[in-house]
Amino acid sequence: MSWFKKPVNIAITIGAALLAAVAIGLIIWGVTHHTEGGLLEVCWAPDGEARYVEGSERNYGTCEGAEELVWPQEQIPLTIASLSPEGQRLDASSPQVRALQNATTDLNRQLGFELFRVGGGLDATDADVRFGGALERAGASPPPGYVSHVRAGNMLRGHVNIRSDVESDARLLHLVLEHELLHLAGLAHDDFTASIMFPITHDEWGTDRMSTAHVTDWDVNLLRGLYHRP
Repeated sequence: MSWFKKPVNIAITIGAALLAAVAIGLIIWGVTHHTEGGLLEVCWAPDGEARYVEGSERNYGTCEGAEELVWPQEQIPLTIASLSPEGQRLDASSPQVRALQNATTDLNRQLGFELFRVGGGLDATDADVRFGGALERAGASPPPGYVSHVRAGNMLRGHVNIRSDVESDARLLHLVLEHELLHLAGLAHDDFTASIMFPITHDEWGTDRMSTAHVTDWDVNLLRGLYHRP
């Protein structure tokens, strides 16, 4: 093997092996040393609105009597309507509705059961996605979307808001929809950068990390344990 007869080639081989070992080590460390987000922790205001303790884009701080956000089984699959900024139902052929259908189809595939369903009249849905609505968060770089939940008796209703400037990038819109829909289902943020539940910031909108984000096995098992009834 003439390659290894030259010192420079030996150095290149050793360097490549060391880089590969470091890369593998970082991947293993990332998988084994991150904290799973779990479910959103909420307290309920007198009007039924959820106050998020942590794990959401709209955290309200600590509160007494916080509980995990879990949907009643009778509301599964969650039926979702698509709305304009003014609250009008969008036509089924609109790009926003197609994007929502693609996101729910992809999530259901990853989860292995139907957790989300697009359609239904506004008075018969469990949640809605409002595209292009104003976000209720001040600052130079508000999140690309956020979720709110309201409890009425034993039932829940959810609302998703998506920033209008997100809609111009089809890939980004798909990822933001998946992120917010999983918040809708109850998942909190994850500190694992390859997770779809890793907090989405403006600085990362165009990064490679966004293109590889996925639902982690831990979150898949959590949602299947809560909501999947064969």
